[in-house]
Amino acid sequence: MATQEPVPTGNTYDKYASTNPIEQRMMRGFFAAFDSMLDAASASVTPRRILEIGVGEGIVTSRVIERFPAARRGERFACEAEIVRADVAVGA
Repeated sequence: MATQEPVPTGNTYDKYASTNPIEQRMMRGFFAAFDSMLDAASASVTPRRILEIGVGEGIVTSRVIERFPAARRGERFACEAEIVRADVAVGA
């Protein structure tokens, strides 16, 4: 009987490092809209906890951490708030 190769799941393609000009434009548009939303949120909210579901590569989480530094916690950070990251991986 033949052994079946595992099926890759999740993000197996690095959309952030793409050289495709259409994809680069889409990513710039996404991050422009995302940064605009974060600007609006940071003007009125100081979160103590942030929950991101489906972290993937963590690029979006990194931007949130930069924008809301008071929502950090862990061994590297000494604050009262925290950012909780969750992602599901097959076989994990």
